[in-house]
Amino acid sequence: RETYDRGFITSSTSSRSQKRMLFVRMLMQLLVLAPLGHGLRPSVDRMFSTGEYVLKRAREESFLRFDRLIKNDNDALSQLLQRKEKLMIEKDEWVCVTGATSGIGLEVGAELAKIGYRVVLCGRDMSKLKKAQENAPRSEIVCFDLESLESIAAGAAQIVDICSPAQLKGLVLNAGAWPILLDETEDGLELGLQANYVGQALLADRLISASEPKNMSIVTLSSIAHAGYLNKDLEPILQDPAWRNREFDPNESYAAVKLMAIFYARILASFYKIKAARAVHPGLVPSTELFRAFPDAATFIQTNIPDPLGLLSTPLYQAQSLSSAAQKWATNALESPQISNLLDAAGPLKSSNRAAREIIAILLDPALPKDGPFFCDAQITDPAPIVLNDDADFSLSNRLFQWTASLLDDCGFPLTVTMKNHNTTSSVEPLESSLS
Repeated sequence: RETYDRGFITSSTSSRSQKRMLFVRMLMQLLVLAPLGHGLRPSVDRMFSTGEYVLKRAREESFLRFDRLIKNDNDALSQLLQRKEKLMIEKDEWVCVTGATSGIGLEVGAELAKIGYRVVLCGRDMSKLKKAQENAPRSEIVCFDLESLESIAAGAAQIVDICSPAQLKGLVLNAGAWPILLDETEDGLELGLQANYVGQALLADRLISASEPKNMSIVTLSSIAHAGYLNKDLEPILQDPAWRNREFDPNESYAAVKLMAIFYARILASFYKIKAARAVHPGLVPSTELFRAFPDAATFIQTNIPDPLGLLSTPLYQAQSLSSAAQKWATNALESPQISNLLDAAGPLKSSNRAAREIIAILLDPALPKDGPFFCDAQITDPAPIVLNDDADFSLSNRLFQWTASLLDDCGFPLTVTMKNHNTTSSVEPLESSLS
């Protein structure tokens, strides 16, 4: 009965696969959730609501990779450059990359420089930025922290100065974090929400306002994890952005910010009227620092299992050292040319270099749609239903933009673009601050 009430059975639930998924979910609720209580229900619901979407994306990606392996095709960027047509951004122009000190961002900066672009590398660790600069000739570095709006505004001003008298033509909003514990920034926001969305929205606004929007191409990094957001709209996050009134759920939080990344690509195209805005799922890249907040097994045991006599301290220390060494070895192995080529061809993982080259291709390709489409494995892909439902009136995109503008205005960093810039009418009313 609860399954009916919560909308898991509808008139459209007719396919055999949907019924099987529904049956398994009901069985899980009966056998697992009933004895354990309601605490695990959101996680199980998210698993099944996301599962079918993710499996569909994985199936499509496997076919694409197999086809590419059979045909011995080059990656998306190589194919684009071989077409020898005018790109979205001319070579020798400036492109800015956030999160450029490791993983995908590091590779994006290096590859852009390699094919002839001038690059601004952004990060919060100056020593890592200097190291990244060694692999990106003709690049500049700007150090700021996405967890501080004041730092972001200062960083944006530095980027504008670096690109003068020319203007920034490209922006890759790559930086991201997945906090597993609730942490609040100095601006009063949940850390993941600010680092993944709000901070990058402020940065993009400042950079677009100092450039010519009609010449700007921007890529936002999303994830197929956005399908794990279960609510019908963004109100739970927008009304309580610091998670002060409910228990923090890191999975819901991460799914929400990756959903916002897709909506933000639409906002960029609609409100800012830039040349092109596109959202990208980069793939499962093992070398990224996205999971830096996740504890290893030894730390988890040490934190969650009582040990008043200290009997576990020595074996746990040894296990932790072994785990760190194994993780370092695995990362180096996965980034080696032999292993990464094998994974790129047919495996479930993707090297950071291939992910970076796909992102650059999407940033530069003039033939692709420019109004906020979602890409997976360098192909246009349907996002989750909550995004498709926004196609009719852009009500969720409008709501997110209005909330963002109101929030940043209350924090003392007003956006340079308002609802009046939108190309459709909106009945949205001004908001009171979500943090008041």
